[in-house]
Amino acid sequence: MKRIHLLIAIVLVSWLGSTTRAQSIADLARQERERKKVQGNKPVLTINADTPLRGREPGNVTVVQPPATEPAKSGESKPPATPITDSKGRDEKYWRSTFEQARQELKRAEGKLTLLDLKMNDLQGSLYRESIYTREQEIRQEIAATERDQALAREEVAAAQKKISDLEDELRRSGGPPGWAR
Repeated sequence: MKRIHLLIAIVLVSWLGSTTRAQSIADLARQERERKKVQGNKPVLTINADTPLRGREPGNVTVVQPPATEPAKSGESKPPATPITDSKGRDEKYWRSTFEQARQELKRAEGKLTLLDLKMNDLQGSLYRESIYTREQEIRQEIAATERDQALAREEVAAAQKKISDLEDELRRSGGPPGWAR
């Protein structure tokens, strides 16, 4: 019994110690961030103890200035960035919209095929439930028409998938970044 109490006490002490340590680490991180804010953009001194650089002796001190971070003045304007294009002059916006259209076509074709599959399942169930011969003939005709529609829908899905694949190949050949296909 004493061992169980001792074990529970050890677990509680270690658990409480770890939570207080986690809080103190968070406090240390906050303090470090505050210290860095106060320090600002002061020069950093580095000592080149091992590496002799042209004309310098080992042990020289080099002063490295941090990059200037001046806010842009309202009167100044940066030169416009040159847009990235592929070898045929098409930019990211063109490729993303083209791929989006192709994916929408694929999604539409897949949705159509799913609906036709559901219709086929319903017709097959109706065929098995019907006992009237004339109604059975009508259902068989609907099944045949649905099978034709399914074949066309599968072709549309395959064509849409091929279009996306062809667009990816064209993008690769034209030198555009592969990220534009996403």
